[in-house]
Amino acid sequence: MNIMFTGYKNAIAASFINIDTKTNEREVVHALSCQLTNDNYGQDLTKYLKECGTSEGKPHPFDANYINITTLDGDEFNSPKIYLNGEELEVNDNNLGIFSFCAKFLKNVMPKIKNQLTDGYYRSDDFNKHIFMNSDLKKVMSKEEYDKFVPDIIKDEVIQSHANIIFDKIQGVMEDYFA
Repeated sequence: MNIMFTGYKNAIAASFINIDTKTNEREVVHALSCQLTNDNYGQDLTKYLKECGTSEGKPHPFDANYINITTLDGDEFNSPKIYLNGEELEVNDNNLGIFSFCAKFLKNVMPKIKNQLTDGYYRSDDFNKHIFMNSDLKKVMSKEEYDKFVPDIIKDEVIQSHANIIFDKIQGVMEDYFA
């Protein structure tokens, strides 16, 4: 499959600390979500997402042209976990193409193209569900926290910084796999 990248729109990126209430263990989570755009040569990205959206071969649970890449930091004994559209990506030969797609997109596209905002998206019901895979931020944050949080997660420099962090995590996982 030939995938040509032109970019994205409606990007969101954030990090947070996840605390397990039972064990009090903490994990750093980095998440990036965006709507992929197709190129002048065809619908390559849409086809890719339809074919590779979930392990069952069905499109991922929310909008078919959105991609969510999330990492959970590992520790000195465990590699980071990588999630694509809410499903953990196991590092194996079958998923090498997906890892390659994610890495190429994060490294080559995200830093070079300015985030384009679609009118009304950031006020829509779907907005707060795309960054943390169907977690309704309006229910877990106060209005003041939410209103302060949203402008930060759509800034180009925040998105590009998170793209680099997530790329480094993916690259590290792949280097461990090939070692």
